[in-house]
Amino acid sequence: NAKVLEQVIIPTSIDIKEVPSISFSYFDTAAKEYRTITKGPFSIIVTPPKKDEEFKAVGFESSRPVAVQGSPESVGKDIVYIKERLEDLHMKGEHFYQGILFWCLVVLYIILWFSAFGYYYFKRRLLGDPRFANKIQAPRNLHRGLEQAKGYVDHNNAKEFYSTVIKVIAEYVGSRLQMPPAGLSFEELSRLLTGKGVTDEIINDLRGVFETADKVRFASYLPETVMLKEDYKKINVIIAHLEKRL
Repeated sequence: NAKVLEQVIIPTSIDIKEVPSISFSYFDTAAKEYRTITKGPFSIIVTPPKKDEEFKAVGFESSRPVAVQGSPESVGKDIVYIKERLEDLHMKGEHFYQGILFWCLVVLYIILWFSAFGYYYFKRRLLGDPRFANKIQAPRNLHRGLEQAKGYVDHNNAKEFYSTVIKVIAEYVGSRLQMPPAGLSFEELSRLLTGKGVTDEIINDLRGVFETADKVRFASYLPETVMLKEDYKKINVIIAHLEKRL
């Protein structure tokens, strides 16, 4: 019920007076926990060998004398050097940059970088180029104006409806074609839209809207609600066609 282990020690100087304390750790199966036994230090007297005497290392009394032979132990390869705490483990030869996660992060970084640069360039041009800003904001202003016109239709407000419609169309075409909307009459709009390939049917519908708008604004003409709804649908068709051409 015992196991004896021996360790050869070789003093390197006669000034050594003791062997350091020795610790042994084991698992106590009864207490179900690890325990450590420490003995020492041990006092010794080192006597130098005679010049004609061959050096020999001697073990404890319970063992036979053992002569030291062969080359010294390679540090770091004996069982004594097993690590008590493991570090992060990974397969030998594997590196982070070889995994798919690394390349996904690289692609994501490139996408984010170009997105940030594109957003910066867009905002810079939006602030520094009025024509570009008008062209970008034209669709948003257009649909906002149409929503406003829809409200006037629901409340049967013909005058505000046609004033809003004429303004919205002039501003939209002017923004898309880089022209001031204030000077765009129907004749000028007709000429510009014809040059962009807008069909005669669309131009005639637009003419009818402008003529009705002039009657309402300048001749006190009050169309029925049904006519306002028909003109609102017609305007939406005209706008959809202009968005494809301009």
